[in-house]
Amino acid sequence: MIRKVDFLLNIGYTELIMTMKLPKPITYIARDIERALGVPENTVNYAIISNNSTFAKEAVHRYDVALVESDKTLSTQELLHNATIEEGTHILVFKNTKAIERIAAEKGLQLLNPSAALAGRIEEKISQLDWLGELETFLPPHHVAVCKELSFDGEKYIVQFNHAHSGEGTMLITSEKDLASIKETFPERPVRVTQFIDGAVYTVNSVVHAGGVLVSSPSYQITGLSPFTDNAFTTIGNDWGVANNMLSNEQKSSIANMAMSIGEKMRANGWKGLFGIDIVVEENSGKVYLIEINARQPASTTYESQLQTVLVVNRQPHPNPPLIKGREYVLSTFEAHLKALLGENLSEYTLVPIPSGAQILQRVTKDITDVSIEQISAIRDLGYNVIVYDERKIGVELLRIQSNASFIQAHNVLSQKGSEIAEIL
Repeated sequence: MIRKVDFLLNIGYTELIMTMKLPKPITYIARDIERALGVPENTVNYAIISNNSTFAKEAVHRYDVALVESDKTLSTQELLHNATIEEGTHILVFKNTKAIERIAAEKGLQLLNPSAALAGRIEEKISQLDWLGELETFLPPHHVAVCKELSFDGEKYIVQFNHAHSGEGTMLITSEKDLASIKETFPERPVRVTQFIDGAVYTVNSVVHAGGVLVSSPSYQITGLSPFTDNAFTTIGNDWGVANNMLSNEQKSSIANMAMSIGEKMRANGWKGLFGIDIVVEENSGKVYLIEINARQPASTTYESQLQTVLVVNRQPHPNPPLIKGREYVLSTFEAHLKALLGENLSEYTLVPIPSGAQILQRVTKDITDVSIEQISAIRDLGYNVIVYDERKIGVELLRIQSNASFIQAHNVLSQKGSEIAEIL
């Protein structure tokens, strides 16, 4: 059964009423409704189809949403397959696949996402090397080998299978023992072997549009911290405030130029809309290296856009003049994504800079398989927004905790606020 609902987002601080109208209707098909909530709540010509989750039921008020009742969490592909959508509708998904492309074509829908084949070529760890071409110099020293050829010579390094996401499929090799399992299980499988760079990792989201590339503010990538995950390489959140403090102006410029160069290459290949890059800043030298390209909407986009939305208190719809003299025309990252997918040239716009804000995820771990109502209430009492998820498989999201302040104070060090959350959990 599908029922119509509205969605009200409470991010725990300044409320802002903004009007946004898309030039054409778009329906976002979202396994996780959070992925689709990057626009102002009263956006015209924007609809969502998603699972009837606890979060969706709790948080529903002013979005045009159809929630699908099911005894399990349906994938995006299943939601699209089962949905009744008017032929010719523009649809959008978080991550495109060939199966989604096939279903959309069968239903006569206009899928706005760039092709799954292009996305795979850009973000898969081995094909990416050929695609990067002259931009391959952004990467740390690396080479491709088959697993049976791997050995350890005393220097730590990273091994990545062709398909890797959020740290899964990525291994840090510190001894010959670390290689034994993959050499035995996948002797002929090719992997990317990369020099280990010790330093903080940052994410920057960018939007390719008809006239160029818009680059957002970098965020520090919170990775591998206990008790939030068991996997040292798993991403568990983003912190924009600490990134703003930790990065020098030169490093920020280097990151922006890297994102711009990659985005322009994507644009030349026919890409439209969001992509993200992950960067590591070497601790000793301060040098910036590219470590990942996400050819899709990055997971941090929604909260990034919500932070941007509450900051834009003096904006009028383009081409009306700004309410404050000298203010540029600005967009949130998600707004720019939607406009870019519809083919707009956004050269007159910039993305709203983000001075602070953070979100951290509690994933299901061996020790934390659920959280109590009392724990959730204790975190909310600290003034944070908490999104609760329904699945209970190891590694999936259990809680998403959001704040306009930082959860990190230095590389791999929780702030007082972050430590308070960890103690509750």
